[in-house]
Amino acid sequence: MLIRPRIFVTIIAAVLLSIGVGAQDTNGALTPAQPASMQMVSGDIFRFDYTLEQASRVVLQAISGTAQPTLSVQQRGVEVAAQPNTEGAFTIELDTVLGSGSYIVEVAGANNSSGLVILSVQSQTPLPVTPLTPGVAVAGTLTRDASVAMFEFTQMPESGYLVVDTLLPDRGVAVQIVDMATLIPAAGSSTAILGARFQFAPGDAVYQMQVGSAGIESDTPFNVCWVPVSAANCTSVASPPVVITIVTSEPAPAACTVTPASSGGVNIRQSATTNSIIAGALPTGQNANVMGISPDNAWFNIEFNAVSGWVASAVVTVNGDCSSLPTVQPPAPILPPTPTPLPTNTPVPVPPTPSGPCLFTLTAPTFVYTTTVEQVDFLYDQVQSGELIPNGRTADGNWYRLNYASSWLPAHAIGQTVSRSGNCANLPTVSP
Repeated sequence: MLIRPRIFVTIIAAVLLSIGVGAQDTNGALTPAQPASMQMVSGDIFRFDYTLEQASRVVLQAISGTAQPTLSVQQRGVEVAAQPNTEGAFTIELDTVLGSGSYIVEVAGANNSSGLVILSVQSQTPLPVTPLTPGVAVAGTLTRDASVAMFEFTQMPESGYLVVDTLLPDRGVAVQIVDMATLIPAAGSSTAILGARFQFAPGDAVYQMQVGSAGIESDTPFNVCWVPVSAANCTSVASPPVVITIVTSEPAPAACTVTPASSGGVNIRQSATTNSIIAGALPTGQNANVMGISPDNAWFNIEFNAVSGWVASAVVTVNGDCSSLPTVQPPAPILPPTPTPLPTNTPVPVPPTPSGPCLFTLTAPTFVYTTTVEQVDFLYDQVQSGELIPNGRTADGNWYRLNYASSWLPAHAIGQTVSRSGNCANLPTVSP
């Protein structure tokens, strides 16, 4: 006998599918490699649709310069994973296992914080799935390192029982069954249920089942059996259980990143030559993701703070697995404008020094933009520390133009991540 008759829950999938859940308006769909940006104002909540065609280990990241983002993953109105950001960090990650199906990823701001927030799917790693054969029992064990097991089965020509049991006196396993045609949960039970029996009507639908532990240190053995109703609750299964080994996905090799090899940071160029314009900067101690390498292996194509460009391989330190980088053809270089020669005996102007009279001092990493639009498409850099000199402001006073590559600072950053000193009342009015 595979399952002891204790407490069973019989759930007909068709009944559960008929239970409606109120729809919520969302701000779009969240997909890997396509970050979503939002301008967070205190009290705002942003929601994004997120769909998984198969169970996966998912890492979500929210990053900001001024807001303290929180993350919540919900399915049919129930929270299944969360990162409440109790420490008030500007960058957070949520690492969780999600079954196949449709979810809502909710982003809010902790501590009434505001600012631009960028949400992305950092990784999405499918989990292995074990097919169930009618009449063949399966046994497995959930551990601390392998706390989820995935199964797939197809309806039979007659009604079938799916029976799950731990054979333990104090806990069961959490079960979630999803209809693979609709990616909608069809049935489930919690770890408080010691054993569960789900009954399915005849048909040919394909279902996926996620079995999870109670999140404790002890191993949790469990049994699964998918049999016709005529087989009498798995008691007539003559063959011994098929023992499976729950294999967690191998951790992906560490992504290839680079960091400046010396103090002072490095320039990010528009193309793979020092003759091209500077697109941004990679500060000392910061890592940038590497997208590829130039054909001569002398330059890395990187992305840092939404800036894509090139850094010379000779001035950076390589981290992670960079053995299989794709070769990327650099674009044609854009050359800096040729300065107009000064008349003979004209004094060379001295660049301003960070002394005022109007001076901004960074108290935390701060986003600056290429124009007066606070969206990720116009994000120029996230300045980590130091001082910036404003040389103008917009007529409405909402933006300051800086001496840093003529980038723009939103005025609401003052008092949050930037302190202001000196006389800033006489700044000229400028337009983007």
